[in-house]
Amino acid sequence: MPIHRTINYLPGLFFIWFLLIIDFNSQAQSISDTIELKPVEIVSAADLISQSIVSSKTDTTLLRYLETKSLAQLLADASPVFIKTYGRGASASVSFRGTASSHTQVLWNGININSPMRGDVDFSNIPVYFIDDVSLLYGGSSLQQSSGAFGGSIQLKNIPNFSKTLEIKYIQEIESFNTFREFFLFGFGNTKFQSKTKLFHDQSENNFDYYNWANLPHETNTQSNANYSKYGFQQELYGQVKPDQLVSLKIQGLHSFRNLPQLMSYQGSERSELQEDDEFKAVGSWESVQNHSKWNILSSFQYHSLHYLRKSLEANFVNFNSTSHEYSSINQIGYNYQNYSSLFFSSAVNINGFWVTVYDEKLKSGYQKMRPELSWTGQLSYVWNEFFTTHIIARSEFYDNKWIPIIPALMIHYQFLRQKNMSLKANISRNYHKPGLNDLYWIPGGNPQLKPEDGYGSDLAVSWNGKSKDLTTGISLNIFSSWINNWIIWQPSASGAYYWEANNVKTVWARGFELLTSVYWQAGNHLNFKLIGNYSFTRTTNEHAVPSVDESRGKQLIYVPLHSANVSLASHYKNLDVYFASQIVGQRFTTSNNNYSDFEQKLNPYTLSQLDFGYSINMKKWYWRLGFKIENLFNQDYMTVLWRAMPSRYYNLSLQIKWNQ
Repeated sequence: MPIHRTINYLPGLFFIWFLLIIDFNSQAQSISDTIELKPVEIVSAADLISQSIVSSKTDTTLLRYLETKSLAQLLADASPVFIKTYGRGASASVSFRGTASSHTQVLWNGININSPMRGDVDFSNIPVYFIDDVSLLYGGSSLQQSSGAFGGSIQLKNIPNFSKTLEIKYIQEIESFNTFREFFLFGFGNTKFQSKTKLFHDQSENNFDYYNWANLPHETNTQSNANYSKYGFQQELYGQVKPDQLVSLKIQGLHSFRNLPQLMSYQGSERSELQEDDEFKAVGSWESVQNHSKWNILSSFQYHSLHYLRKSLEANFVNFNSTSHEYSSINQIGYNYQNYSSLFFSSAVNINGFWVTVYDEKLKSGYQKMRPELSWTGQLSYVWNEFFTTHIIARSEFYDNKWIPIIPALMIHYQFLRQKNMSLKANISRNYHKPGLNDLYWIPGGNPQLKPEDGYGSDLAVSWNGKSKDLTTGISLNIFSSWINNWIIWQPSASGAYYWEANNVKTVWARGFELLTSVYWQAGNHLNFKLIGNYSFTRTTNEHAVPSVDESRGKQLIYVPLHSANVSLASHYKNLDVYFASQIVGQRFTTSNNNYSDFEQKLNPYTLSQLDFGYSINMKKWYWRLGFKIENLFNQDYMTVLWRAMPSRYYNLSLQIKWNQ
């Protein structure tokens, strides 16, 4: 039987009682003296860089409403990125501008957290509660942080607040399918030091009814063997050691246990399948700002273990029993120079190391590999006049005894119709993505002769921002195109063996556009509305195949929707708040030839909506909110992955308590 590890948190009443004690004690104390500190002015080049790059930031309102969800849910609701999830609580991957999941680079406080084995990130294991800021860099703009992001990169940040002296927060959620979640935050500090501790626990039996039309007769079934348990912590420490120096340490630990349900189409003997993940990350940084210069040093360590087991319950026969261990060390030293508002220059050197061990106890196979990497990044921005800015990025990397020469990107920003706040951004770039260690060394099927994927991309973005007394609006249209050579895919072995193998077999053309809009309306003293919408048209096709042999030539890649969109509306009136969000996902194909028959399925379009009602009370330092949420509001029957069951309408009740001093 699989081992189901869980954690017992103290009851919610303990936290309430703890808050009451602290509040009573704080009222009994008095401040004997006051220390006035000299204000510190931090010079940053962020605004100058952002003039030219194509990027977007997730609205703080959405972060607040979705803070108890995973990053996968946040991106699906609030960005043009498409999320492919294997089920409720199961793993989730991303398709950014129609590219593969490994073509999206994810950075947590400046360090890349993509798996060195697989090259991707499981977004279902990243709680939004641990994140203060989420931003997206599109296409070639991502080169300022990392290579390999043909679609773009996602940046996750934690930000100190030196104005807070004490903060305590507790959230309890009860959801359908015997789901229970708890979140806790404890922060304290002053203008010199800040500490923030976060905990979370999420567990669910996850048994729900679904209509199974994969087998005959079509009937309603109940999903089983899908329970999960996730918990973790995050510790943040910040210190202002001098007026011009900031040091920080961020530590995160996560555990995830998931039983994996069978496909809707499965008709074999009963079997057990599970996955267990343990993750640890730590990053320390030092920043010094003096006059027009800024130095920063960053060092990190990451560990990830994954255990996968599949066995037949009737015969008690183990099919797979695999354990992998990944160790990563990322170290960077960087220098920025900004001459007032006209010239910006930066240079950064990274020295990274990755170690991977994989072994399957049943198959008696695996591999051990180490990959050292060295990279350099340079950036140069120049403001020619009040209307025109240019930005240049150059990268060079060395890995696996291979040197990748200069990888360039050229960007321009032109401000036109200045009174109407309209601007244009354009860029052209080269990029490359090195194979993951599984692609090279997995036994069987890994291919040490794989070439890195490489390609070219371009963006054209036009944006407009308007503001009146009560209304603030913004709209951005991003047109993109990228050509990727040596695309790596796994396919049946050419020798006719039973296994699949990795090869460079495709040339892929991804093109389309994204439309991002936002509207904020302050309708009187007590009522406001915020509307955010995103639409993405993505055409991604295989351009290399010979038409007479491979029917995939010119066809849409599997699981990439041609159309996708999302819209969210948040409204607040006195003590009441309402949040509505909807995802619209177009048709997706599951075969490379885009055919549809009894044996070759396609996934139908769907619209998935949620509605959240809340009532809050503010009492001096206290904040209380009682929330009720309806998920899958219109009871949509849908799948994001073929034959993976998804739940119908379900419900959530939450209580949030916050205390600030």
